[in-house]
Amino acid sequence: MKKLQFDSIKSKITFWLLITAILPLLIVMTIIYNQRVDAISASTFDKLTAIRDLKVEALHMWIDERMSDLESISTDNEFTELDGVIVESYLDLYDNKTANNSKRILNRYLTNYTSYSNLFLVDARSGIVKISTKNNTLGLDKSENSFFTEPMRTEELFIKDIHYSKEINDFLMTFSIPIFSTNKDERHIIAILVAQVDLKNSLYKILLDRTGLGKTGETLIVNKDGLALNELRWYENAPLNLQINAEPVLNAIQGKTGITTTTDYRGEEILVAYTYIAETSWGFVCKQDLSELNAPIRALVNNFVIVFVIVTGLIFLIAFYISNSISNPIVELSRAANKIKGGDYSAQITTTTTNDEIGSLAESTREMAISISSENAIKNGVSDISSAMIGLSSMQEFGEEMLKKMIEITGASMSTFYILNEITSEYEHFASVAANKELLKPFNSQNPEGEFGNAIANKNIYYLRDIPEETIFNFQTTAGNAKPKEIITIPIIVNSGVVALISLVSIYG
Repeated sequence: MKKLQFDSIKSKITFWLLITAILPLLIVMTIIYNQRVDAISASTFDKLTAIRDLKVEALHMWIDERMSDLESISTDNEFTELDGVIVESYLDLYDNKTANNSKRILNRYLTNYTSYSNLFLVDARSGIVKISTKNNTLGLDKSENSFFTEPMRTEELFIKDIHYSKEINDFLMTFSIPIFSTNKDERHIIAILVAQVDLKNSLYKILLDRTGLGKTGETLIVNKDGLALNELRWYENAPLNLQINAEPVLNAIQGKTGITTTTDYRGEEILVAYTYIAETSWGFVCKQDLSELNAPIRALVNNFVIVFVIVTGLIFLIAFYISNSISNPIVELSRAANKIKGGDYSAQITTTTTNDEIGSLAESTREMAISISSENAIKNGVSDISSAMIGLSSMQEFGEEMLKKMIEITGASMSTFYILNEITSEYEHFASVAANKELLKPFNSQNPEGEFGNAIANKNIYYLRDIPEETIFNFQTTAGNAKPKEIITIPIIVNSGVVALISLVSIYG
């Protein structure tokens, strides 16, 4: 694998700081995201499953209530007297006291049980409607209708599934149950009690209650053929017109229960919970669009993106600051080193304010540059002095030229040259430049004072800054005599003895 290449140490530090900060951030955010998504998904599945179970429980209760209603009505003692009169002709029965009493009872039940639109009795022998809460039903032949034939066959309650009725020009569902005679010796069916359900004010109200299903959710029931039996949110005139062949619907009408994702009749991705209602052979489906269910996940993603951008920006600023603080001194050192390498020993190095290794390296580099510069200056000075001395005709001329050259090299204001007179044991003025020669008196070598005494005693170059007022050196300027600020005294040593002294004087300090 090819290694990463960087053009500068700054970019290298910035890159790795960003990697070491952002990579853990991404890992942590990914873990949190997955955990939150799993929690949201589990919560969504649980919510839809709970709604399905609550709705199915409500439907079971509704069906049980209808069955209980019919059992209660069919066993009413008021109907026992019908055994002898219900077989009479309709016209004879219309004014019959018993028939009228039975009709009154049915009307009372219809008033008390609001889930029904009509209650009527069908003669068990003829299949003719003999008593009804609605007159337009009286006299109709229902002998071929399943709500009559099945209870007659099974002698049990029968539920006729939702269907379209031409009589009422609407969707209809009926519950029917036999009414038996009270004759113990000859128990037989007198009539079939039929209850026509008011779907809009009972069953459909349960299904149209979409609490907890948001803006896209809905519940529906389908018959054994997969036909929708109730109105839907996104499909007009759905009952018995819309056939759904989706896998969850097929599973539901086959008696299975579960939850899955699929596409609905609109082609939208949905989460669907389904189950089976045995009493009516209905498949029950509770569904909601995934786009709505995933809204919390999208909000989570947006929040994570915002947090990631902000944190990444902060990390970048911090990384940029740290990389600058580390790389800038190194870059400056590199530039200074290149200048020194090119011969510019005066290159400025300003990174000595830090106390770490970089500061130490900068200080060492600066001292090295100063040392090299000093050595070169000395070499150049010696060379210049040697060049100036060649060809001079006298010692006096030699001394003056040497002093001039030293002034030129050091930038001094004046210079003097004293030589030891071994006979008198005094250092006598030999040559000077820009000095008042009248003040330059000889002095004893045995007890010298001031800067001369220090240089002779220590046999080293003596540097003096705090110049006393009584110094012999004065520099003549256009504004008068100027006192020196610095004096450097250089001893000339031969055989461990100081044979001469050179003083360089500066008035600028």
